[in-house]
Amino acid sequence: MMSVDTFTLSGKEASVILRLFEWDDACREALKQSAYDAIEPKSALGSFEPLADFSGHVHWLYYPDVESSAGLETLIAVRRITFGDELPQPEFDLRKLPQLRVLEFRGAVPDARHLNHPRLRYLEVEDLKAANLAFLAEAKELGAMSLRRCALTSLKGCEALGGLRELRLLGAKKLEDISGVGAASEIEILEIAGAKSLRDMSAIHSLGKLRYLFVEAEESSQAGLAWLANLPHLECAGLWLETTEVDWSVLARHPRLYDIVFFAHAGFELPDDEALLSVLQAHGKRVLKVTRFPKARRPGIRIEFDPPADLAAPKPLHAYQTNLLTPPASLV
Repeated sequence: MMSVDTFTLSGKEASVILRLFEWDDACREALKQSAYDAIEPKSALGSFEPLADFSGHVHWLYYPDVESSAGLETLIAVRRITFGDELPQPEFDLRKLPQLRVLEFRGAVPDARHLNHPRLRYLEVEDLKAANLAFLAEAKELGAMSLRRCALTSLKGCEALGGLRELRLLGAKKLEDISGVGAASEIEILEIAGAKSLRDMSAIHSLGKLRYLFVEAEESSQAGLAWLANLPHLECAGLWLETTEVDWSVLARHPRLYDIVFFAHAGFELPDDEALLSVLQAHGKRVLKVTRFPKARRPGIRIEFDPPADLAAPKPLHAYQTNLLTPPASLV
């Protein structure tokens, strides 16, 4: 078997990964080249120590499979790390890497303290045991974050994240209080999914820069849709919660909203197509499609309007869900 080879990531990020299976002259020679984006050190290397003499060449560690974290502190040019299921031991304080900008955890669960990096800009993590976002008090440059199946009960700590533009909380079963999100006034993309304990989502109403909003909170309720007028940049919205009153003209007058799903209360009578189209198109917006969900727990509807003319390639709302839209390479 070769001691070194390369492969290319498919999808949006067409990056070349240099895989190091054994430490020999072939590996050393490959590291001197610049025809790769990331280094994947395999278990036979034992630790990061063999890479120390090439630290200036190592900017992205991809799925490091070494057992020991020894030598990681020497890789001072590392700007991005993508971890797999296991973290090298003993535990290493990632704040010791001065150039680190992007952290992705695909199964491994880090120590929350080590994520409080003052230069961190992009964070993806699963199953983190933190009740709120206070553990990010020093991560003031953070721009995009996805927390999946985490233990958050509140969004306390958002006030420190003044540069945050994209926040996704997926599988947020314990989340009860999102009042803190109002302090993150630069957010453009917000997704809260699986929030079975969330009752009040009014803090979202003040996020005037939102472009994409998705809230799945089955036990939550909102009085109506008038607050959408406070979000003039909103383009797509998925509101999987109860809406007690519906003023259709709010949607018709919105300057940019072109795709929205929402649910009314049980027993709500949706108007027929002719009446609905008359109201929705009364302010000059053209309706492309209306989809109804009569068998849902609550009567629901999706309305797709003609997108704003200045959008180069508008997509349906589901294209903006789940995965972070901010490419990590743009924040490195």
